[in-house]
Amino acid sequence: MERTKFHIKDFGCKVNQYDSRLIREALQSMGHVFSGLPDADIVLVNTCSVTKKADKKALKYIRRTKREFPNKEIMATGCSVRKSSSVYHKSGAETAKSFLWLDNPSRCIRQFYDHTRAFIKVQQGCSGGCSYCSIWKLKRPFFKKKPETVIKEIKKVSQKHPEIVLCATNFKEYGYLDELVKKMVRLKGDLRWRFSSIHPLCLRKNIIELLEEDDRFCPHFHFPIQSASDSVLKRMNRNYSIVMIRRIIDDIKINVENAVFSFDLIAGFPGETCEDFNKTIGFIKDVSPVKVHVFPFSPRNNTPAYKMGGRVMQNIKNYRVRRIQEAAHEERLKNFREWVGKKAEVILENGKSGYTRESLPVKIKGSPSFYGKHADVRISGFTDKCLTGYLE
Repeated sequence: MERTKFHIKDFGCKVNQYDSRLIREALQSMGHVFSGLPDADIVLVNTCSVTKKADKKALKYIRRTKREFPNKEIMATGCSVRKSSSVYHKSGAETAKSFLWLDNPSRCIRQFYDHTRAFIKVQQGCSGGCSYCSIWKLKRPFFKKKPETVIKEIKKVSQKHPEIVLCATNFKEYGYLDELVKKMVRLKGDLRWRFSSIHPLCLRKNIIELLEEDDRFCPHFHFPIQSASDSVLKRMNRNYSIVMIRRIIDDIKINVENAVFSFDLIAGFPGETCEDFNKTIGFIKDVSPVKVHVFPFSPRNNTPAYKMGGRVMQNIKNYRVRRIQEAAHEERLKNFREWVGKKAEVILENGKSGYTRESLPVKIKGSPSFYGKHADVRISGFTDKCLTGYLE
């Protein structure tokens, strides 16, 4: 068999990044060779379609690659391709809506290349129903890995990675979360672990109490709440109220030491009033998240939100995005300030920086050489972007 050199470029979420590693290992097991872009015979592009901007990023990359390397074969896959493959054909790419390896819950990775932290996918697919989202309509095969399969994969991957990030398309549809958390808590070793984005309603009291038992669990909770206005949440079809979210956050703060939060938010959803928007700003100031990812509402064809009245003008959406970013930045600096003088456990990612258990970035003074290792760092200050400190 002819050995082909291939390169993979992925866009989007942690699930996509995991899938790219699975594709890489499958191709390598067939004798093909992973390479940098200039040396590759074929370029695989794993696309994302969560927003129009995400679609454009993948297409821009393909067109640029085609211009710079006109003789390379380009194969596009992922959510954007499943939604509309014809636009990729016009850009000069072949398409594959999926690969058999990706839809098999028994397939696992051995390592997460090019990362200190390893993402492990436990569930795929979403029956969703969020009025703004088109991803759940793409009908990717649904599966959920059994906890014993996940633990087996983690044991293998953790030989090369000191931290595991559990990810899913929708944790709310996983079904085995209680059992998996119990197994994670019982897992031996000093492996740090955390959730990626998780639906807040997944974190029932019994799970929160389990997390409290394990000091290896990283107490950073990322919730895709999208808005802090009940009227907006109802139009989004999110099926929870902001009172429910606050109750969960309060339970976590009481039970999990040093718990911190980050959020996904959408600004300018159809019908969002100034009052709705100000509720979101107030929520940010009350909860004081360490980070906020905010996106202007992106209308997607064939979704209920696309047909909703009350569209917010683009300049107002942009203004609200900036306001949210400014409020979130103020709270982030407050969190940074509280860390000055404290000791943090950091996994070093490039010799001079890393992340705490709370997912806070730290730049380390001096020239430590402990890539991928745990280190105790005394926090001595902060910048706009990160904490600063020195090895103890």
